[in-house]
Amino acid sequence: MKFFMPLLLILFFISCNTQPEPIVAGKDVCSFCKMPVADTKFGAEIITVKGKLYKFDDLICMLNFKAEQAGRNEKNKIELVVDYTGNHPLINAAESFYLLSKQFHTPMNSGVVCFNSLKTAESFLPNFPGEVYSWNELQQKLK
Repeated sequence: MKFFMPLLLILFFISCNTQPEPIVAGKDVCSFCKMPVADTKFGAEIITVKGKLYKFDDLICMLNFKAEQAGRNEKNKIELVVDYTGNHPLINAAESFYLLSKQFHTPMNSGVVCFNSLKTAESFLPNFPGEVYSWNELQQKLK
């Protein structure tokens, strides 16, 4: 019995430590618009302090979800976005750069794609004319 309680506490803390999960097209559903994820390169995730994981098919869905979430007492631990380049890894939203262009056909027509560096985002401008933003600038722009 004396070993049971520490084991139970360890399991409790491990279960609350949610890690990012890759977004899976055809399996995952957007936590905001409830549409199935069809293309993973536009997605985003939120992990709350309590360990709840929310997945989104478009960055605009995550921003709309955050606006709704503001009225609740749920705090976010980390906000992640899918890098448009490479194998489309999840990257920290606050450290990313965003290209807003009408040339991008995103699931919810936000026209926003994410990049892990300013240089990479700017390299897309010749083919996808638009504006490059930081995370804070983008959130102000899309309010």
